[in-house]
Amino acid sequence: MNPPRWEDLDDIHFLIAAQMEVDHRGLKRAQVRKAVSILGHWLLALRAFLRLEVDRWRTGGSGDEAQAAILREAIRRYLAHPRYVLQPTA
Repeated sequence: MNPPRWEDLDDIHFLIAAQMEVDHRGLKRAQVRKAVSILGHWLLALRAFLRLEVDRWRTGGSGDEAQAAILREAIRRYLAHPRYVLQPTA
């Protein structure tokens, strides 16, 4: 068996380096997408919290009352138009 030539090793090194760069770019894109989604989640959570606090200040109610009212309305709407219907198994 002949030993590898330097030119062949350079080609292999280039191909490995190119693939590493492609993998690194994909990883960076995934990290940016994840960071953007986390930031969006935090901003929406902050917005929801502030809206609940403003409502609490206006009505003089407690956070528990606001949560119960939100859940009651959500359940009422879901029962009026259910998305999932469970079929009886027995």
